[in-house]
Amino acid sequence: MKFDKKYKIQEAATKEATRYAITEVLFEKDDDGARLVATNGRILAVIPVEDADGDVAGFIERATVVEATKGRTNSRPDAQLNLPSSDKALVHTKAGTVEARRPDAEHLHFPDYRGVIPKDQNTGLRINLSAEYLVALIKALGCNSNALDAITLTFQRDKDGNIDSCAPVLAKATGDEAGAYGVIMPISEA
Repeated sequence: MKFDKKYKIQEAATKEATRYAITEVLFEKDDDGARLVATNGRILAVIPVEDADGDVAGFIERATVVEATKGRTNSRPDAQLNLPSSDKALVHTKAGTVEARRPDAEHLHFPDYRGVIPKDQNTGLRINLSAEYLVALIKALGCNSNALDAITLTFQRDKDGNIDSCAPVLAKATGDEAGAYGVIMPISEA
C-alpha cells in the first residue's frame, strides 16, 4: 500500500492504552477503494491509500505507520507498507525493509465509524478557516492541548438569517469567565 506521507493518520488514533481497539490504525478495502482509518473517539480521520495486490485488510500498529511515514527519503512523497498477512507488515525504509507485527484482529473491534460521517458532504455549512491561524488563536486564548479545553466558534448571520461564510468568526475559550475572545477570518474558496 502507498499513501502520501503528508498524511499523519496516526495522530487521530487514541493514545489511551485502555482503549486498545482504537490505539491502532485500520486498513480496509472494498469496492470503493482502500483507506486508512483512525479515531480517538472525538475525531476521526480517513485517508485514501493506493492498494497493492495482496495487501490484507486489518489493523496496523500506530508505531508501524509512524515508521512508514518517516522512513522514506524526502524526495519521495509516498509512504509504503506491504501487508502480506493479517499478522505481518513490511515497512520500507532507507535502510531496507523491516518486518513489524500486526495486532491480533480477532480481539480488536473497531467502531462502526461510517455512522458518524455526514451522508451528503456537499451540503450544509461550509466555512474555510486557516488551520495554522486557528491553532494560533486557540493558543492565544489560553486553550491547552488538554482534551477538556474547548473553543467555541460563533458564526454571523446575513440579513436573511443565513450563516455568512465570508464574515469574521468569533472564537472564545469555552468556560472562560474573564471574557477573552478572538476573531478569525474565513478563507475564500478558490
